[in-house]
Amino acid sequence: MNTRRRAFLLAVQLTLGAIALSACGDQLSTRPGADPVTATPTSQATTGSATSDAEDRGDPLVGNSATTTTADDNAVTRIHLIGDSITEGGYRYELFKLMVDSDVRFDFVGSLGDPPEVIADEYPSYRGQTFDSDHDGHPDLTTQAVADRMPMIMANIETPDMALIHLGTNDYEGLPIDEIDSIIPTSLAAMRTIVSELREANPDVQIFIAQIIPMISEFGPQNDYVRSLNAELAVLASTETSSASPILIVDMNTGFDDGHLGDPWHPNRSGAIEIAQRWLAAIRPR
Repeated sequence: MNTRRRAFLLAVQLTLGAIALSACGDQLSTRPGADPVTATPTSQATTGSATSDAEDRGDPLVGNSATTTTADDNAVTRIHLIGDSITEGGYRYELFKLMVDSDVRFDFVGSLGDPPEVIADEYPSYRGQTFDSDHDGHPDLTTQAVADRMPMIMANIETPDMALIHLGTNDYEGLPIDEIDSIIPTSLAAMRTIVSELREANPDVQIFIAQIIPMISEFGPQNDYVRSLNAELAVLASTETSSASPILIVDMNTGFDDGHLGDPWHPNRSGAIEIAQRWLAAIRPR
């Protein structure tokens, strides 16, 4: 990772580490089955005043504490949210509010987004900031289907500094219940493709892969599949990580129970807050 980018990401992580993870928002609409609307990605960042691309790509100097002011307070972290309907209609708004509370300038990037009328109706402005709805949460898609779309996605978005990936819930659909584990090698190969596409766009990208949330507890075989997939994702992360482009596993599964679910597959508001908090805890320094 080049010195400037490493310094910038360290500055971001130090600042994120200073916020409280208990922040809660006003209202979340989980719309797991909604049709995504293609949006034109924007380079305008959230938190603070808008800047030009030249200003966004300034050279930060890192201080030695979370409260130190950097030489370039306009630096922007571009974060790519990748997933299925759990991303599309789930945690994005809660993560947005936590990021605003962090006072770090960030920009969610992606090939999808919500139209202005939906943002106005379902995602109220927070601390004077309009919800940044750019994402790549594709309802109903498998890991393989998202991997197949990655070349087109990456060609049409701003290059991300970080990627947060929650994929795999839909991968076994259509298989007999006693054969659902057979899809896991395909899922892992597709995840490697996603990683490769992200790194082709940015060799220094930081990648965070979720061990996915469970389904409702009565879905025994499906949750066995989830546990098996999550174990293999941890292995993938350990073998594919690099010093320039680290891959970190984020445990979304442990302690995530039926009380966090709004239906058998998708988080309710408390689940969305939990997912957002776990993402934020992962991207702050250890």
